[in-house]
Amino acid sequence: MGSWTWGFTPDYAQAITKRARTPQTVSTARWPALDGLRAFAVLAVMATHLSHSHFFPGGGLGVDVFFVISGFLITSILLGEQDKQGQVNFRAFYARRALRLFPALGFVLVVVATICAADSHIFLAHETLIGIPWIVLYSGNWLRAFSHAYVPLGVLGHTWSLAVEEQFYLVWPVAFVFGVSRIRDRRRAAALLVGAAIAVMVYRVMVLTHGWSVDRVANGIDTHCDGLLLGCALALWLASGAKVVLPRASGVLTVIGGTALVVI
Repeated sequence: MGSWTWGFTPDYAQAITKRARTPQTVSTARWPALDGLRAFAVLAVMATHLSHSHFFPGGGLGVDVFFVISGFLITSILLGEQDKQGQVNFRAFYARRALRLFPALGFVLVVVATICAADSHIFLAHETLIGIPWIVLYSGNWLRAFSHAYVPLGVLGHTWSLAVEEQFYLVWPVAFVFGVSRIRDRRRAAALLVGAAIAVMVYRVMVLTHGWSVDRVANGIDTHCDGLLLGCALALWLASGAKVVLPRASGVLTVIGGTALVVI
């Protein structure tokens, strides 16, 4: 399992190194290790919710792991289109995002709405029904950020992260085409995005110390987009053909990084 999931084997590490050293191949490469990282993120979040944060209180970090993965994959897709076709097809991009995410979300919303409407005494039924329009419009994170309701979005509160991702999908392709892609040196573009991510981290700390609520800071895309930016930066850096760490070192860093995630 380790040979295709986590990337511990020398052969897999060498493949990553060779692939990343070749410019513009990150956009078409498949990264099996991300499947394992997704699994970790999902299990971490589930453990937090199922145990009411007592058993695995830091499991919410899985959401940020997902943000990094999303930034990386979406930027890789955009790079692929640009490198192959010379442009990004916005209509096709947004259509793929909608078809990938909304059918499953729509099914969940119909089932939950039917159950809540059938029995108004169900726990958080009222809050859930009120929140559904916000969820459909992928803006539930802002309801959670500013609402004083008991539990904004009801039992569907976890969809706030989907709203953040959708807002990122809406804005980033435009920013990529008309801004980032115009920077010829992709390593420089990656460095600028890392700088932007650090700026978001500083901004988050500043607004917290100035009295902003935790709900506002945790749910707003302006204060919680650093993970997305880091994922974008990673995709650009690898697509630049920059030399990556040696295979042996990458295996050690994988163990260190994985251990750090579990501890945090």
